[in-house]
Amino acid sequence: MYGLIKKAGNIKFKTVFISLIISSFLWLYVKLGDTYVYQMDIPIVTDNIQIGKVLKNEIPQYATIRLEGKGSSLMGLLLLWRSDIKFLLDLSTINYNWECNLNEYIKWVKKPGGIVVNEIITPEVVLIELETLVKKNVPISSENIKVQPEEQHVQVGKIKFEPDSILISGPESRIIKIKSIDTEFKEYKDKKRPFKDYVNIIKVYESIFTYDIDGTNINIDIQVIGERTLEAVDIEVTNVPAGYSVRVEPGTVNVIIKGGNNFIYEVNKEDIRAEIPWKKEWKRYREYREKLVIKHPKDIISYEELPKVFTVIIE
Repeated sequence: MYGLIKKAGNIKFKTVFISLIISSFLWLYVKLGDTYVYQMDIPIVTDNIQIGKVLKNEIPQYATIRLEGKGSSLMGLLLLWRSDIKFLLDLSTINYNWECNLNEYIKWVKKPGGIVVNEIITPEVVLIELETLVKKNVPISSENIKVQPEEQHVQVGKIKFEPDSILISGPESRIIKIKSIDTEFKEYKDKKRPFKDYVNIIKVYESIFTYDIDGTNINIDIQVIGERTLEAVDIEVTNVPAGYSVRVEPGTVNVIIKGGNNFIYEVNKEDIRAEIPWKKEWKRYREYREKLVIKHPKDIISYEELPKVFTVIIE
């Protein structure tokens, strides 16, 4: 008896469930046949710009529109064809400037069948400014790349980029103002050996500029700090007036330099200038005790000269 009751209950449940599914499909069928009004944002895309011209100003990326269509058409639009609907701004007849009232050009909305565009809600007007298209190679700046070597290590040389410049295209009046292009911010800490990385560039005016690359490779040389003595570097008295003869005793100096260990062993004593500038108060047949001015390659981080004081003899 219990089995018969359970079987009857299962049959009733299945009947109700099937009826619910059928009624839902019928309801959906009716609703998809109804007409609805819908509001959505669509991209604004420039089209047919004349050869040698380019947008000077940035324009809105999207327009908000009001459209209508049957439920089936709207569902297809939202689920399958959303990327197909856009406002194609035809600039084939525009040479310089134009104020485009979008509602006057609703026909330029590219859309699937079964959809009617009633109104462009915003923006009402798009300002178009065209200018001559130019191209320019611009160096990549290292301003946003920070390197902190580990203690007793040093960065040798500048950051090297591969490539070290970027070709940008855009309106002439804006391109000529671009002196360099920055990278994304990168910070490297506790580095103790040479390393490489890839960094993205920051694209300014991206909607009206085009760039031939998205980023660049960087190469940074990190070396352990070393010390080296350059012996017998010649001393020179600079800007000596005509008719004077000058001697320095001693005539050479030893210079102890510090820097990247590999780098300092590539430095020759000819790369070091040990100078004593001429002083206008000096007199003939006098002797003066003077210190040196040491000029050295940029990547030497410190130096010490021995001896420190020299005798200048004016003859």
